[in-house]
Amino acid sequence: MDVQEVKRVLQHPEMGGFVEADIQQLLNPEPQKMQEAIETLFSDRTKGDLVLLYFSGHGIKDDTGKLYLATSLTRKNAQGRLIKSTAVPASFVL
Repeated sequence: MDVQEVKRVLQHPEMGGFVEADIQQLLNPEPQKMQEAIETLFSDRTKGDLVLLYFSGHGIKDDTGKLYLATSLTRKNAQGRLIKSTAVPASFVL
């Protein structure tokens, strides 16, 4: 399912019921842009709010097993280890 299809489902009144102004799409974001969008999404929310973060992409683990969300800049070094500043820690979402 592509991004536009997901958006249509979210906006459908009998399925998602979200209005277009409440849906933000990030296509191939850089790490800082992704973190900023996630922080903005979860800021100033109250107990009764419905918040949905839909991530369609790759996950990658560092050498200690910590999970990261891959971004358009995610890279590994010459030894095959994740360059952590190029990805977003999954714990940032939790």
